Amino acid sequence: MNELPVPCGPWDPWYRKKQTFYMTHFVLGLSWWLFSLFMALYTNSIYLNWAPPRFPAPPSDMVDVCDDSDS
Repeated sequence: MNELPVPCGPWDPWYRKKQTFYMTHFVLGLSWWLFSLFMALYTNSIYLNWAPPRFPAPPSDMVDVCDDSDS
């Protein structure tokens, strides 16, 4: 334990400087990710299936009616 470094001076300025660095990288990374997601959605590069399809089946006038009666 005698060979470990002993801190000298206040820890707060060093801590704030490191946190500012980490927060800057976090904000830049998050903004880049959101920009990339927006551009992918804007250019229709991906489709995320946020809602069911607008027309899940063909219109009813295109479907032949089946007669299921036993004749």
